[in-house]
Amino acid sequence: MTDLLTQAVRSNRISLDDLFDESYQPVTGTNPLQYTARFTQLTDQLFPAIQERVVTQSQGIVFCAAVDRNGYLPTHNQCYSKPQRPNDPIWNMANARNRRIFDDRAGLLAAHNKMPGFVQTYERDMGGGVVVFLKEIDSPIIIADRLWGNLRLSYKI
Repeated sequence: MTDLLTQAVRSNRISLDDLFDESYQPVTGTNPLQYTARFTQLTDQLFPAIQERVVTQSQGIVFCAAVDRNGYLPTHNQCYSKPQRPNDPIWNMANARNRRIFDDRAGLLAAHNKMPGFVQTYERDMGGGVVVFLKEIDSPIIIADRLWGNLRLSYKI
């Protein structure tokens, strides 16, 4: 992810200011609330090829997704990026996890990580009282000597 985003900046596909945008714009009518940022369209173009390839490497992998330093997950795996259903927040919680800000303990530990590899175990709330236990390794995405966020790779326990 670091190489993809660095190349996008170097080729003027996106500015550093836009890549580090924190003025998240709410997506009207979403529940749970989804957001866009000035870099969301770029991550939609760049991230799926890597994230989807990683997810297919093992049946034990639950997801592979990059979050920014605030826990904003612009582009999730396809299976968690379905369009939201109106008036169905429980279904949306499990199936429309893209464009969300995960600012819970696990999300922020992942987002703020600066170690080459940070491992954590946590409960993932899937809505409707469904919780899955995951083990995750997080690896920082550094752009222009600044922490953009982390790549999160989660496994079933």
